[in-house]
Amino acid sequence: MSYRVHSTNYDIYSLWTAYLAFKFTNADDTAIKEVLTAAYFVLVMEQLEEQVEEQLEEQLEEQLEEQLEEQLEEQLEEQLEEQLEEQLEEQLEEQLEEQLEEQLEEQFVQQFKEQFMEHEE
Repeated sequence: MSYRVHSTNYDIYSLWTAYLAFKFTNADDTAIKEVLTAAYFVLVMEQLEEQVEEQLEEQLEEQLEEQLEEQLEEQLEEQLEEQLEEQLEEQLEEQLEEQLEEQLEEQFVQQFKEQFMEHEE
């Protein structure tokens, strides 16, 4: 005789219930053993499947978190570098412009003084 076991959550209680049901129907011991073995197999397989799914989910979550962290870190670093470069360039340009203006003013004033002094002599 072959028995097909349909279940999604076999536990010890349901296995014991199945055993008692078969025992009281006067089924032979071989049939009871086959059904209980099949039910136990289904239970074990479902538990293994759940464990594997949980492990895979955890691994995927960890991998995704790591990847996201790495990507975010890289993006932040790039953005910070770009911002710093832009700020430094702007500051340098401003400083250079100011220095050049000051130098030009000083040169102009110096030249004017020299010309004025020459003209007075």
